[in-house]
Amino acid sequence: NGTFTKYIHNGSPFPLLDGFEKDYDICLFLCACQHLQYSKTQELPYVSDYQGYGNLLTDAQIMTSPIGKGVFGDGNIETCFNSFPLEHECNDFCAWMELQCFGRAGSEPNEEA
Repeated sequence: NGTFTKYIHNGSPFPLLDGFEKDYDICLFLCACQHLQYSKTQELPYVSDYQGYGNLLTDAQIMTSPIGKGVFGDGNIETCFNSFPLEHECNDFCAWMELQCFGRAGSEPNEEA
């Protein structure tokens, strides 16, 4: 049930929805989940390519270091994995999870979540 929505592409850590769109808060939560996974696995894997219908996420992609290249298929994009700590934008969910900011100049959580 529901409409297909792509929340985050495996080529970028940025939400694919705009701040005014209905499920934007889900995008922000999933971005924070990536941050949590990356931090708790000592900067090894995290899940990306979040998409699905309603409450069901489907066809996610595991992203990992170049050491694991090929283990998780062609969607494991090395450049995206390497740039994740530089491009991730912390948000209020990251703060709620008590994650240390990295990413875009250690950006402060935004006010949109």
